[in-house]
Amino acid sequence: MLLAYFIYLATNAPHDPLEIEDGYVEYYRQKGLAEPVSLVYGMVENIDDNLGRLLTYLDFLGLDNDTIIIFLSDHGPSSGRFNAGFRSHKGNVYEGGIRLPFFIRWRCHIQAGVKIGQVAAHIDILPTLLDLCQIEIPDQLKLDRTSIRSLIEDPTSEWIERTLFIQTHRGSSPRQYHNAAAFLTDTNGYRIQVGGKVGRLIPLLRRWSFTKLIRIQGNNQT
Repeated sequence: MLLAYFIYLATNAPHDPLEIEDGYVEYYRQKGLAEPVSLVYGMVENIDDNLGRLLTYLDFLGLDNDTIIIFLSDHGPSSGRFNAGFRSHKGNVYEGGIRLPFFIRWRCHIQAGVKIGQVAAHIDILPTLLDLCQIEIPDQLKLDRTSIRSLIEDPTSEWIERTLFIQTHRGSSPRQYHNAAAFLTDTNGYRIQVGGKVGRLIPLLRRWSFTKLIRIQGNNQT
């Protein structure tokens, strides 16, 4: 009898401290990349090797056909590295910070090489796994979620219209405009109405260091 199991394997790499054997780094140094970037790419290559070892061992145990494997990242890269042409990087809510690699493998069940272009998020992982395993979600478990099983089986299938809200961590940043609302004025500029001070309007004459108000006018800003 095959027992169910779940493994969450989170590596610290690639992340500070940037430490990896020289054998993984030398190739990138020879390409003329900066040392921190070379170290990061060496750490990524090390992850690739160890993931390969894991897949090989699952095959050795005879579990590869009965194991759903998901590989993903938590956010985009730091600045100064390859980002597939996406705008911005880690710590921002543009695609460069929030659009991630997401691979799923289930031998003999999921066709290899299929690309899915629809919008999904980490909140969809649990319902997708339950759906693939044919486990019903209990009524008392309320989830903001959507199973992407239909897309996995047929990427051209009809998909829901949805809006995903992304926030960025601001840590100890000043809260000068906490509980504020921004709106467009008659003069085509932005003003902020701050909560607690009814009617007080603060013109945004220059960018405040921790606030970005972006007007998207069909110029592919995402």
